[in-house]
Amino acid sequence: MFFGRCVSSPAEFFLAEHNRRLRKYYRITDSGLKKIEAFKTDRQEIIPICKFVTGEDKND
Repeated sequence: MFFGRCVSSPAEFFLAEHNRRLRKYYRITDSGLKKIEAFKTDRQEIIPICKFVTGEDKND
């Protein structure tokens, strides 16, 4: 089995053979989890702006 990860990568991977085929499996790292949490908070700020721009937020 081969394990790999780029420097400061949000995911790491490993290679394993299954049914004579080489498979690549991914696992999220701690830095990747932190990026997801940051995205979730940013997303909550962006959603109302997108609704305003697309006209979905009509309070007439």
